[in-house]
Amino acid sequence: MFETPTGRRTGLFWKVMLGVGFAVGAAAAATIAFYEPQPEEPAKPLTGILHQGDPDYDWYREHLDLKNQRKQMAKNMAGNRMAIFSGVVENNGEKTLDVVEVKLAFFNYDKYVWHTVRTPVRPGRYSPPVNSLSQRGFTLSVQDIPEGWLAIHAEMDIHGFRFK
Repeated sequence: MFETPTGRRTGLFWKVMLGVGFAVGAAAAATIAFYEPQPEEPAKPLTGILHQGDPDYDWYREHLDLKNQRKQMAKNMAGNRMAIFSGVVENNGEKTLDVVEVKLAFFNYDKYVWHTVRTPVRPGRYSPPVNSLSQRGFTLSVQDIPEGWLAIHAEMDIHGFRFK
């Protein structure tokens, strides 16, 4: 008398549940595929970069500046020393630059120890060119510091560039 009748699921209910489950799974797979990062293409060697001594370099170099230069020492997750350089490339000229190289020189007092050339502005997905009359910030880290460097003095200067 007070018993509730037990309802029995029909075949239609299970077919609908199977269809809903399939739709949810397909939507999840499509979302994962859409947001998965695209594989990076290997960096191609840069060509056509102007360096000191080239007439176009000497002409355009006076229109480029490195502003807000900062240098810091830090330790990476492995506990090794690293140097962090940051600055702003200011392009006061009439051409757009898609490559900018900087030379990082390390000194102990006034004694030269080592240098390296890095490319903070290069063509790529996350690195837009430096347009005419504009500026662009960058940060570089150097982890292969020579043992003899006492973290006394470092300098950064523009080493090369390429017109877009």
